[in-house]
Amino acid sequence: MAEISMREGYGKALAAYGAANPNVIVLDVDTSASTLTHFFAKQYPERFYNIGIAEPCMIDVAVGLALSGKIPFANGFSALLALRALEQIRTCVAYARTNVKIAASYAGVSDFKDGPTHHSIMDIAIMRAMPEMTVIVPADANEAGAWVPVIAEYDGPVYLRISRAATLPVHDPTVTVQIGKGITLRDGGDVTIIAAGYAALAGMLTRSILGGVIVGFAVTFAENLSIVVLLLIGWLLDIPKAVLAYRFTPGYNLLNVASWISEKAPSVVRPYESGTHAEIVLSDSLEFSVLVLAAWVVGLILLTGLLFRRQDITS
Repeated sequence: MAEISMREGYGKALAAYGAANPNVIVLDVDTSASTLTHFFAKQYPERFYNIGIAEPCMIDVAVGLALSGKIPFANGFSALLALRALEQIRTCVAYARTNVKIAASYAGVSDFKDGPTHHSIMDIAIMRAMPEMTVIVPADANEAGAWVPVIAEYDGPVYLRISRAATLPVHDPTVTVQIGKGITLRDGGDVTIIAAGYAALAGMLTRSILGGVIVGFAVTFAENLSIVVLLLIGWLLDIPKAVLAYRFTPGYNLLNVASWISEKAPSVVRPYESGTHAEIVLSDSLEFSVLVLAAWVVGLILLTGLLFRRQDITS
């Protein structure tokens, strides 16, 4: 299988979707050759705007377009969008819940050649803290492309995280995606790997290596980081008298993904009615308290071991 970058899958899908939806407007900050929005620009030059090297201005323009009924895709480097344009994203996009789609390319350390100033290692944490913001983390080019029509037709702000690096495909070209839903890549019953973004490929490779040793090896891909947290809680709560309850509103992305867990483990997840605040209610059973304490202890032991191992390697 040939490697293909997420930005290529996204750029070509955006150009293809442009024919189906004339309301889509694409903005860039003089990086279209890198974000590959030039595919769209060549086909629809009248709907493509190069704002120049000015990420905050691009976000403000995108907000204006959204308020006029258009569907703007604001493109740029992840590190610069999540930091340089953060005030505009917080105030004009998140707080106001404007229908702006932020396509953040060169995420993570995939832009390693440009140095640490362009390493985007905190953007997920920043964007997940934004109210009303939906954070999407594709695993490969196929999925990145599949998200384009989905987020365009979703009414609300979206942060789409795109890697620069070319990777082997994780999903089929016909992959179906849905906001708030995880994707089970391989079923199993003994061990589960939960991954988000291109780390899902590492999970698949691990499964192929250990599949002959471990029976029932499952790989679950979570396109939203909230799913990872909730899955771990749901797994910990799979004991008597322990119940995970959640309450959510459709626009609050932190917990609306819990519906996927409720489908997979209805015995340990109970939905509340829609409300104005998102919250998790955990049982106060003794079994749960002991289990959580044990999980923290094991986690600290593993972290300590990794730190000492790193010191041994570096020394």
